[in-house]
Amino acid sequence: MSSCFKISFLILGGGIAVAHSLASAAEGFPPDQIEFFEKNVRPILAERCQRCHGPEKHENGLRLDARSAILQGSDYGKVVEPGNPGASKLMKAIRHQPGPEPMPKKGEQLSLGEIAALEKWIQMGLPWPEEKVVAAAHAKADPKQHWAFLPVKKPQGGVDDLVGGKLKAAGLDFAPEAEAGALCRRITVSLTGLQPSFEEMQAFRTAAGKDRKAAVEALVDRLLTKPAYGERWARHWLDVARYADTDGYQVAARNTSYPYAYTYRDWVVKSLNEDLPYDQFLMHQLAADRLHPEDKTHPSLAALGFLNVGDRFISDRNLQIDDRIDVVSRGMLGFTVGCARCHDHKFDPIPSKDYYAMYSIFTSSEEPEQNDLPVIGKVADAAAARDYDLKVGEIAKKELDFKRQVYEEIRKPERLAEYLVFAQEAVSIKDRSALRGRAGQLKLRDRVADRWTDFLKRHALNAKPHPVLLAWKEFAALPAGDFAAKAPGVVQQMIKPERGLNAVARNELAKRPVPKSFNDVAVMYADIFATCLSGKEPDNADWKQVREILQTDPSPMSVPVEEANVFFTRKDLDSVVRISNERVKLESTHEGAPPRAMVSVDKPKPQDVGIFIRGNPARRGDAAPRAWLTAFGGEKFTDGSGRLELARRIASKDNPLTARVIVNRVWTQHFGKPLVGQTSDFG
Repeated sequence: MSSCFKISFLILGGGIAVAHSLASAAEGFPPDQIEFFEKNVRPILAERCQRCHGPEKHENGLRLDARSAILQGSDYGKVVEPGNPGASKLMKAIRHQPGPEPMPKKGEQLSLGEIAALEKWIQMGLPWPEEKVVAAAHAKADPKQHWAFLPVKKPQGGVDDLVGGKLKAAGLDFAPEAEAGALCRRITVSLTGLQPSFEEMQAFRTAAGKDRKAAVEALVDRLLTKPAYGERWARHWLDVARYADTDGYQVAARNTSYPYAYTYRDWVVKSLNEDLPYDQFLMHQLAADRLHPEDKTHPSLAALGFLNVGDRFISDRNLQIDDRIDVVSRGMLGFTVGCARCHDHKFDPIPSKDYYAMYSIFTSSEEPEQNDLPVIGKVADAAAARDYDLKVGEIAKKELDFKRQVYEEIRKPERLAEYLVFAQEAVSIKDRSALRGRAGQLKLRDRVADRWTDFLKRHALNAKPHPVLLAWKEFAALPAGDFAAKAPGVVQQMIKPERGLNAVARNELAKRPVPKSFNDVAVMYADIFATCLSGKEPDNADWKQVREILQTDPSPMSVPVEEANVFFTRKDLDSVVRISNERVKLESTHEGAPPRAMVSVDKPKPQDVGIFIRGNPARRGDAAPRAWLTAFGGEKFTDGSGRLELARRIASKDNPLTARVIVNRVWTQHFGKPLVGQTSDFG
């Protein structure tokens, strides 16, 4: 049998009957409803409601920190009707409908998403974990003594002995031995998902008539060599990995396809068919790039698709990392670390610091752009490959041509003058909110305008202005009403060599008419900058000074044409999306597209984060450095992002939880019912 998904029935520890009794003891609301409450409702109650309706303060006698208290209502009666949001005063209050006092009293009204979450929660009947009972038991118990965390012990006898003992105690016996044809069908469907042929069943009947045990072993061995074995069992793992070949929803009509998701799917199938050990199977999906650091085209890099085939949440980085924490912790460990996003876990030994330690791991990794994903194989059809390369070149030219349009547009002298005037205005306005939308109204690009503003702050409007911008500072200091009257005096001073003004600016100032307004100063500098950018200026020290400040950050002119996308507006993005969609379609459909791996790679510098207080990224608490789960030792990770160290801890033979979780999953698929009822939650 394949060691990757081999059923080791003893892994569950206390025997089948004991494990099953643990699963069947679960009562109350379904796990998915509890998960919905923890992720979508509890944060709203904690952040927006419990300051006035919590354990310390409960206005109007209403508490919203326990289900029983919510059902009891306020001093004025019930506030919710489980299963009937429309009749619930709570919903009317947060919707600001006539009747109850609008809530919350302080702060903005709840968002439409928050209101929808509370409505769904009430419709479900207010699912809420039994906190008091569990918390009391948890406080007394050592989490390391939980049955799922204890080392695996081999019991006396095999599976039949364990089951037989329980049956005998109940006055029962095993079911009759299956007829040979039925047994052949069960084994074949279970291992490959396919029905055996008539000839295969007849051959098995004949072999079983001679030696049933040998016939079963031979059938199993033969089925394990079939490609269908890996294809069938990969389906179940891909469900755990929340595999998809599209991103779901995106804005601006962006193509949501993952052209290379298939390489991850095929890697899973191949790994199962080649009997890859389960520890290696897991480790590659978290850190294949670190396991093969010298080979940037290793086929196993495809395994990293495990981290990247999930939802992109319309480019919300926080939600992407939350999704990765969830798929790793529940999928591999059967541990709901995601519940600690907003607070310490209410049941399991998982503080919020554990969640953000994993957050630090995944935020210290990044996914390259699609065009930069590593190629992990060759295309057999050389002609198709050449045609693909040709079409990729055509699309790349379209992208570069569009960037060049933006690049050249922001360098026109008249546009430079407009940006410089706006930047001077922006510097003088302390309330940046007053500038919101102003650049767009003037048909300027916000990011270009912001960079020119920073440019002036650094080189002109400070105690020691740059020689090139010395005149800018002097003119900027003149009141608008007195500008025309005082400008001649400034000119007379600035054209004196001893004042230190760069000779390029000094010569321009001397030969031009005296500026009548600050706009004329901006035009002069725009002409100087445009001349410098054109490359037509003399190669001397004075022009070199101009060139140096233009070609270094924060000058927007320092950005090369290939990176002009940093200045794109929403309208630009609409145009770029159409070009990008051509590339995605080509990658998805062209026979000459080489296979690429959807990898994650370590960032040059790890980025440990602080705990998000109540899950709010704008409110940071104590640092949460990259580390292993507290319940298992909490060792700090120091090797890059920490993905490889995390992978080794998860796959370690000293971590019995990982083995128990996969055994339970495999058992479920073979027998239709899990040993532990919640296959992704062993807490």
